[in-house]
Amino acid sequence: QRFINRKDEIQQLICALILKEHVLWFGKPGRAKTLLPKIAFAGIKPAQTFTIQLTKYLSDDHLFGPVSIRTLRREDRIFHNTKNTLVDAHFALLDEFFDANDATKRSVLEILNERTFSRGGQRERSSLRTAVLTSNYKEETEVTEAIMDRILFKSDVPKLAHKPDRMKLYRRSLENSDEPVPTITMDQLNTIR
Repeated sequence: QRFINRKDEIQQLICALILKEHVLWFGKPGRAKTLLPKIAFAGIKPAQTFTIQLTKYLSDDHLFGPVSIRTLRREDRIFHNTKNTLVDAHFALLDEFFDANDATKRSVLEILNERTFSRGGQRERSSLRTAVLTSNYKEETEVTEAIMDRILFKSDVPKLAHKPDRMKLYRRSLENSDEPVPTITMDQLNTIR
């Protein structure tokens, strides 16, 4: 009800949530690429969501957690504290994904594809079910081809070209700004799956 002319994207997201797959949306700013998954993920209880806007200067620590200094000192090994990170989240919104540097993009592939995180001797199973990756542009490189290959649902999110659609969007936004998000439980989502 909150989104105008986003039926295809909503159906993609629903299918991705049921199938435990990922979504990649391209489109100019202002097309609800970020808002749609935020509202959808907020309606799944209890679930942990990880959201980040990527840049080329962002380090892996922002995605996978900081290195534990205590473990490094005591055991002389690198260990990431993955609590509240992409590794232990059920759902993730990776905004402006193609703005990340190539090393970060490659690092995310293992979690997206195998649902595991490994660094040196550290091996963890990821809780990630579904990630939504967004970008304002397409980028074709060797790294992005590997990512595109692993994402089942992809689309260009169109702009609202007709003025009546934009006016309807503005009205709905004002009317529904405090409307609670309908919820579904993780158990119900698993039953649907």
